[in-house]
Amino acid sequence: MLNTLINKIRKNKAIDQHVPNGIVNRTENLYVREFSNTFIKNLNREVWQLLDDNIENIEFNVDKLIVTEIKRLIRRSCLLGREPEEAQAEYEKRKNGAVSLLCKTTETLYTNSASLENFLATLNIADFLAREVKS
Repeated sequence: MLNTLINKIRKNKAIDQHVPNGIVNRTENLYVREFSNTFIKNLNREVWQLLDDNIENIEFNVDKLIVTEIKRLIRRSCLLGREPEEAQAEYEKRKNGAVSLLCKTTETLYTNSASLENFLATLNIADFLAREVKS
């Protein structure tokens, strides 16, 4: 079913040109429960709170702040557990690889988004797709 959704998105040129390959493909990781969707919910909450605080009057690099929060929240939302008889070093390597890949994909989506609002909307759509495919 996930492949059907991915194929429908890929066939829709209007959507496909704005969605990086990775975000649709990485939606599968939310579906198979490698990551909790809490990072999307928390990022939404924190970003909107920042915007409500009149962000244009604050002098700091918003992009750097967003990317830092993406990394922090994705790491916290990782659900990968240690497999039986898996060495701690191997587990950490597997977990760090999964976190790095989702961080890179999400950062690419953020960088290529027309606006912060579009970025958050795309994450919410990916979360919705992951939940719908699961049910």
